[in-house]
Amino acid sequence: MDPTTYTALREDALAALADGQLVRAIEALRSLAEMLREGQVYARLEELRDTYSRLLAFFVEGMPDPDRQRMTEQFVCQAYELADVLHRAQRLATADTHYASVHGVLQRMGVAARFADNDAVGCSPRQLFEVAWTSDQWTAADLDAALAVWEADCEDADLRLPLLVSGITLSQFYQFDALRLRFLLTAAESPHLAWQARALVGIVLTFLRHSKRIGRYPALITQTEMLLEKPAVRQGLVDAQLNLLLTLESGRIERSLREDIIPEMMKQVREAKKNAQRSKDFLAQHLSADELLSDAALNPEWDKDGKPSLFGQKMRELHEMQRKGADIFMSSFKMFKQNFPFFSVAANWFYPYTTTHPDLKDKTLPAHFDRLFSHANLCDSDRYSMSLLLSQMPMTSGPLEGPLGDKLKEALGSLPEATGEAEDEAKLPDAQLADALRICIQDMHRFCKLFRHRDKEADPFTGELLLTNCPPFDAALSDEETLERLANFTFEEKHYAYALGYLNRLPSTPARLQKAGYAHQMLGDYAAAIKQYEHALYIEEDSPWTMRQLAICLRLTGEYERALPYLERLDAEAGEASTTRLLLLLADTYMRLEQYNRALERLFKADYLFPGDAQTMRALAWCSLLTGKYEQAERYYNKLETFSADDLTNLGHLHWLSGNLPAAANSYLQCLRQSSPERPPKDFFAEDATMLSARGITLADQRLMQDYLYSQWLMRE
Repeated sequence: MDPTTYTALREDALAALADGQLVRAIEALRSLAEMLREGQVYARLEELRDTYSRLLAFFVEGMPDPDRQRMTEQFVCQAYELADVLHRAQRLATADTHYASVHGVLQRMGVAARFADNDAVGCSPRQLFEVAWTSDQWTAADLDAALAVWEADCEDADLRLPLLVSGITLSQFYQFDALRLRFLLTAAESPHLAWQARALVGIVLTFLRHSKRIGRYPALITQTEMLLEKPAVRQGLVDAQLNLLLTLESGRIERSLREDIIPEMMKQVREAKKNAQRSKDFLAQHLSADELLSDAALNPEWDKDGKPSLFGQKMRELHEMQRKGADIFMSSFKMFKQNFPFFSVAANWFYPYTTTHPDLKDKTLPAHFDRLFSHANLCDSDRYSMSLLLSQMPMTSGPLEGPLGDKLKEALGSLPEATGEAEDEAKLPDAQLADALRICIQDMHRFCKLFRHRDKEADPFTGELLLTNCPPFDAALSDEETLERLANFTFEEKHYAYALGYLNRLPSTPARLQKAGYAHQMLGDYAAAIKQYEHALYIEEDSPWTMRQLAICLRLTGEYERALPYLERLDAEAGEASTTRLLLLLADTYMRLEQYNRALERLFKADYLFPGDAQTMRALAWCSLLTGKYEQAERYYNKLETFSADDLTNLGHLHWLSGNLPAAANSYLQCLRQSSPERPPKDFFAEDATMLSARGITLADQRLMQDYLYSQWLMRE
């Protein structure tokens, strides 16, 4: 089977279905079924084609049929479902996929392809997960069998039922199954908050993955709306949304740890080892106890110049992210999850934490170590990572002997006696559900990102995470308080695209419009930002911040004449309190409009208010050059302590316009050495060509100078 041909046919079929072109979709699916040698699916497609052809014939003949639209929707749903059956067949035919491997093992064990054909009640928790994950498209009998498992009275229900839900959830990533979603909606009614959380996460991820398809199943939408009528579920939906958005922070956290925090910690460890003995001897011989204690007042996060270190800043950022609920442990346990054999089994990523897990029951763990988990926001898979790590520490006659063990026992013994279970019971139900949702989402996120056999195409965390774009969740999250909370959260975390999704649904207050404008601005959509800022000014016309941002966006779109009145007003209102940045913006705008005398006025004001500012000197030199005041321009360039590549280019222009070509060529060469050591640009004068031409330096002369610079570059050592 050619993977390229398969992918092209499948994409063509799905695109046709999305466009409502059922005939084209069926033809593509028939080709797929023939390629995969799926005779039963091919026969069902033939039947579907014939039935739909009769409907089309009746339509063309003008025969009235009130059920025509409903039947068409049913045919589209059937085609989608057959496309999923074929996709599963293709995955099973690809021997190197983990999904196919698990399914093959189950088959060799005598496990049936249909969920209902197995003794789901009697199988192990892991096997139940794998059967739920890899079984064929469900029928009504499969749904009944799963509900029987859900309602069965068994001792290990706390393990079996969560794994059943997770297996069903995982299957939905690859193919949408309406009956599986019905099961999740039923499971979400559970009074057991941990089970309810798993089901809610499964529902949310299924909707995010297949929102357009689910809309074709009115009964499912109705069942979901009935579920969302419960206040606890609606609050759970908000918590789920926040935790989904927090997964976006994992990349930033990992980069901070990898690039800043861990290297600095390793550096400090190396320095500590190197200086330990020397420091010990010196302190013992030369410092009194009082002197030693006085050092405690020094802030270790400060550098010698008194400024916060990068390490300290990053640690504070990390702490703030953790306070907001960000998942800071994902990258910490990444290595263990990718190396422990325990995590090569898909089910183990979703196994509720228990020390009776088959892979832990023979491990020796420190007494009372589970207390540690009640004081750390660890998800279940991280708890397994920690347990496996502790079990591999050096052991002798007892758990964790030696200095390391002593330290651990001391830490564990200092923890309060209350267990995590007791603490959970003390929490309000909403808080318990929020915790359970966080754990479920973090476990699922880790599986999708860290599982060594993960399927990147079936990762719901790479797609849309905005629940307000998924009916009927949009209605459940539409109250102003919820939207405001989600908007503020995403805006503060700089997820501007998501923030706009919430801000655009809120009333048009100045604050909302300002945030929307800023979000558009940060995304580079300046035209949209301008509209939001103008609307904000219409409501609140005296906002200096809005005027400034509007002016900046207008400048970025080249609309300098429209930006000018706002900058002038800001300058006039600020008076002597005007900032360097504002004055420079205003002066640059004047220069863009060739109002050079006005530009000089503002620059002189900036020089008066903020003497010695390098940016002001550069602007004064450039504006003086543009007005033909070459001696004045040279005086300002001489005040610069350092020269950037742009400064050297502009200085070269000044020398050339002053008639000093050797000095001009020298400045240009210095610019090239600083900015283009590999090869000089082909259009060195392109940006300023018009300006130079207007002042008498022809394009022909510019080309000659370009060639001279290139020749000198070739002669470089």
